[in-house]
Amino acid sequence: MKLQATGLARTSAVSFLMIVLAACGSGGGPTGGNPPVTPAPPPIPPASGSEFYYQTSFLADTMVSTLNTSTGALSAPIDAAPSLPLEDNEGLLPQATPSGKFLYIESFCQNSVLDCPELGSPGSVIYGFSIGGPNGTLTTLPGSPFYPDVIDLQIMPTGLLMDRLGKFLFFSFFSQSSSSIVTLAIDSNTGNLTVTSTFTTASVGFLLAEAVDPTNTYLYAWSVISTGPAISVFSINPTTGALTEIPGSPFSAFNTNGDITYNLQVLVSPSGNFIYAPVTSATYSSPGVDVFSVNATTGVLTLVSGSPFPVGSSTTTAVLGLSGQYLYAVQPALQNISVYDIDTNTGTIGPAPQSMVSVASDFSAPIIDPNGQFLVVNQAEGTATSFAIDATTGALTPVPGSPFAVASQPEAVAIVRIP
Repeated sequence: MKLQATGLARTSAVSFLMIVLAACGSGGGPTGGNPPVTPAPPPIPPASGSEFYYQTSFLADTMVSTLNTSTGALSAPIDAAPSLPLEDNEGLLPQATPSGKFLYIESFCQNSVLDCPELGSPGSVIYGFSIGGPNGTLTTLPGSPFYPDVIDLQIMPTGLLMDRLGKFLFFSFFSQSSSSIVTLAIDSNTGNLTVTSTFTTASVGFLLAEAVDPTNTYLYAWSVISTGPAISVFSINPTTGALTEIPGSPFSAFNTNGDITYNLQVLVSPSGNFIYAPVTSATYSSPGVDVFSVNATTGVLTLVSGSPFPVGSSTTTAVLGLSGQYLYAVQPALQNISVYDIDTNTGTIGPAPQSMVSVASDFSAPIIDPNGQFLVVNQAEGTATSFAIDATTGALTPVPGSPFAVASQPEAVAIVRIP
């Protein structure tokens, strides 16, 4: 009987409530009241095949332009993440997952109380974003910023690198006594980062994570040993991302007398069979490009005969075409980008450029879009030139409308393609 009484009481209460609501005109009917709220439509996602040119800028935060995949033209830049101004990111390249879903940017928190309350003191953090909207705008991930297990003002961040599968981020830095690479696992659903391991060594004076081979087996880092710049090679644990330095590493790239500081790049051929290491001095004189063959089984590097290959005495940086047949050498002193042929069987570089294009004297390292159709380089303040790449010869042709307006004083750039 108690159950029946309770049920009747609830029925009566509900009936009374319905009468009161009807009398008050609730529900947005003809009698008045608030109209029903229509939920906001979800944001329009980027179209498949879209490409976005992200620029981290000390003055203008993170800006984004759309790269027209048919013409190579760049749209006017907009603020990619207006709700989150970022501090200086030391020129570390933004990293995007192959899915085009998440983007990560290293930044330095100057004001920990306002920007990074969990950090406790100024230091390096990694901001995570989801890429949404038709123009590549960014939305901060709920767990961002992420802390790479490094809270120390005495460290110098050197590199941010993603593996080929979008499973791990590698954050490299050095301090007065050691050099390290932190591995952070990427949650494929949320984009959140979790530190899984840290490799630390005192045997090299510098460590910069630069490239992962096409099979996702090895990570290559620019390092410095007593004789000069070198390449450190690490095997990647496919489950945890932990790094293990292979026997024989680091491999010397250029012997110096210790009086001149040399910079190094590490470029991996599309086949993974060769490593290209442009060497540049602090005075921007270039001995050339060292080429190493790669033992696919052991990861050991062997210098290819003829190294270093001359690519212009003032080359400061270089980039490989996606086919692996061409190397683009940047020479600010000569105000040009020279195109060199590569023998994909031997790895050797042609003795002379087969073509070149003129550029401004003050410009950043070039970047090639994921389709391999266009090369983009920031030139004079607030502008970038886009070049079409000839698929047969590798030659560059300025895209009509160049130069295009971009962010002022960019520190680093990345082109992200939405699959």
